[in-house]
Amino acid sequence: QSSYDDDERGTYLSVNKDLLGTSITYFGYFVLVLGIVWALLSPGSRFRKLISKPKEAVIIVFLLFGSFGLFAQGEAPEISKAHAQSFGQLLIQDKGKTKILGRPERHYRP
Repeated sequence: QSSYDDDERGTYLSVNKDLLGTSITYFGYFVLVLGIVWALLSPGSRFRKLISKPKEAVIIVFLLFGSFGLFAQGEAPEISKAHAQSFGQLLIQDKGKTKILGRPERHYRP
C-alpha cells in the first residue's frame, strides 16, 4: 500500500520486485531455522539434557507428538445463505467510521 485516495475511499497498491531484498530475507529465514535445529540437536543443549532423563523425555515426546491430531473443530458448521447475508449486514467501526461488514469500503450513512 503506497498511499490513500484523496477522498479516503480507496488506496493505491504497488508491487515491488526486489530480488536482493527477497534473497536476503529468505537467507535470514534459512539461518533462523538452521539455528533452531542446531539449538535442539547440539550435544550440549538444554533440550538434549532434558530428553536424556526418562521422565522429562516422555513428557516432551507427548507434548511434541501428542498434539498433532488435535484440531479446533472437526467439521465446519453448516451456515444458511440467509444467515450469511445477515452477518454481512452487521455494522462495524473502523477508524472512527461506521461501515457495513460485507462492504467495508462503503460507509454507512443513516
